[in-house]
Amino acid sequence: MTSIYVASLTDYNAGRLHGKWIAVQGDAEAVYDEICGMLNSSPQGDAEEYAIHDSDGFGGIEIAENDSIEDLILIAEALDNFPAGVVEYFYEAVGAGRLSGKCQERYIQTTEFNVGPEEAVAEYALEHLTDQGTEGVPQLWQDHIEAVADSLAVHWINSQTVIPLYAGAGTYHLVWGN
Repeated sequence: MTSIYVASLTDYNAGRLHGKWIAVQGDAEAVYDEICGMLNSSPQGDAEEYAIHDSDGFGGIEIAENDSIEDLILIAEALDNFPAGVVEYFYEAVGAGRLSGKCQERYIQTTEFNVGPEEAVAEYALEHLTDQGTEGVPQLWQDHIEAVADSLAVHWINSQTVIPLYAGAGTYHLVWGN
């Protein structure tokens, strides 16, 4: 779950820490309501400004103290639907506004085997080739379909047609490149 620690700047400037961890989910209005509740409970009594001092669950995306709540909601929604490594990769390229659409358009699959990048892409290439069917393909070529998939994987990686994003422990998220 994505969450942010929001602090009252009035309290912070007075040398006091007053804030709250808030789940980033649903709509922005609900998050703003939580922030207003935190500000209203300030011992200072006149707290109006806030800053994000910490975050959790954003999959490696750096959250700044003044990021918009609307953007954080969009990032959280993308993280609900796609692997964190994919969301982080596309966030750097397109920002929050186009994030979910870009992930939907470009995410292929995740391989969860202890393999290298070429093997991860070759696994997808083999699925792609067999899904296309082998009707009309000479038997000699059909007998070597795995070698063709391996070759196609190397070509896709070198041409950045498919980009394997390493997620650790031999797991790769595959995304369409160019």
